[in-house]
Amino acid sequence: VVDCGSTSISDAGSGRLASFLKYHKISRIDGIFVSHGDQDHINGVQQILETGDFQIGHLFLSDIGNRSEAEEQAEEKAQNRDIPVTGLARGDVVSGEGYTFAVLSPKAGTEQEDRNEDSLVIRYEEAGFSVLFTGDAGQKTEEEILAEGMESVTVLKTGHHGSESASSSEFLKAAAPEIALISCGVNN
Repeated sequence: VVDCGSTSISDAGSGRLASFLKYHKISRIDGIFVSHGDQDHINGVQQILETGDFQIGHLFLSDIGNRSEAEEQAEEKAQNRDIPVTGLARGDVVSGEGYTFAVLSPKAGTEQEDRNEDSLVIRYEEAGFSVLFTGDAGQKTEEEILAEGMESVTVLKTGHHGSESASSSEFLKAAAPEIALISCGVNN
């Protein structure tokens, strides 16, 4: 699971995500990645951690200088259930049988003025299929990723809900996705 939350739906985790997983007979979540501590990315994760309805293998957070209150709460909920918590930074890789999650941002121990720029940016890859998850990272983070070199992806989850502060034309050209997804609400 990568991010889960909402500012307008009170049960994004315990209702929506849990219902979806139960419908598909999923009782174990190997890992939950939280890009950053904004409610629309984390409050559903907190609900999933609270319910105990799912066995959870790991919680992954961004490895920045200071975590938000919401991130600290998620970490505490995970620790109360003996779920390992790991901070991830650029260069880290989480892998399993046939897949990898490569962390492109943030740089370890750093903290940006704009917390959105602290978003965990990860590239998932499996059998030639790839997805770039960008959280709410903006053009500053995109420039840093481009400077490090970036491969194209199959699917791009656009940065910061498709706002003008992210997904620069240079970044889109480098990502060259077949599909781009924008997470946003009605009239937003």
